[in-house]
Amino acid sequence: MADKRIVYTDPSTSNVVIVNPTAARLEGESDDDHANRVADLVVPDGVAHSVVNFESLPADRNFRNDWAISGESVSVDMAAARTTHMNNIRTARNKKLEELDVTFMRAVEAADSDAQASTATAKQALRDIPATFDLSGFDNSADLYAAWPDGLPRPAEG
Repeated sequence: MADKRIVYTDPSTSNVVIVNPTAARLEGESDDDHANRVADLVVPDGVAHSVVNFESLPADRNFRNDWAISGESVSVDMAAARTTHMNNIRTARNKKLEELDVTFMRAVEAADSDAQASTATAKQALRDIPATFDLSGFDNSADLYAAWPDGLPRPAEG
């Protein structure tokens, strides 16, 4: 039974929920019958579910909140994953912009016009990332996740 999973879309969050049916199996019950019986206990009333093999779930968990169910298949919704990834890039960019604000103010205090100009240029390059860093060409989640703007520190994972 360990290879079967119950999948459904949570109506309150739109996230895909994966349930491992670990309840005791009735004598003579098939894998699918067992999973469907457990689904009757755990899936909210009126919500459709599917029973899938664990191996059919996406192996890449980087965009777990962007999974979508289509019939008995679960895949990464690439449009949603691109949006999530750009939001992650923006978050990292905003942190770097805040750091450069301090650098810029120190340059102003020191009346260092060269440092002010170079910091302003760096800040503008960061502001331009959402318009210039194209994620549209990625058709799989692993390649999308690997795409990151040069010079922008990637947040620590964990």
